[in-house]
Amino acid sequence: DVERGLNLKLRIENYTSNRETKDFIVEQAHLMAPEVREKSGVWYRLNRWREGRTTSGTHPTYGDLVRRYIALNKMERFEKIPHGRYINFVAEFLAADKRVTRAEAIAAWTELKELDVPKDYASWVKARAKRKGKSR
Repeated sequence: DVERGLNLKLRIENYTSNRETKDFIVEQAHLMAPEVREKSGVWYRLNRWREGRTTSGTHPTYGDLVRRYIALNKMERFEKIPHGRYINFVAEFLAADKRVTRAEAIAAWTELKELDVPKDYASWVKARAKRKGKSR
């Protein structure tokens, strides 16, 4: 879309994630909301939003993209992106019960890796409950 001349009314047809496009979005956002500062994770979420709109048949404009960029940067916190990672599991494990040790969290992660379930705390709890139910 860069070659078509980026502007707020231009419908997104061939989005390219390059420096010129990002600079345009940031500059326009700054004009609309000078107080907004870029947060970590905004570009990932903005791209998923754009892809979702485009594939669903909605055709957003660059103005829509800039407004979404502003809204994302104004959010207090982002919803955690589900991703089976050791650090996320350990953090959730330790937060769920203040009495457990890090060693117990690591042992639970090791156990979870062997299971055929998503690698997150909620799945570990469900799998453990199922096994306890079977052993009775």
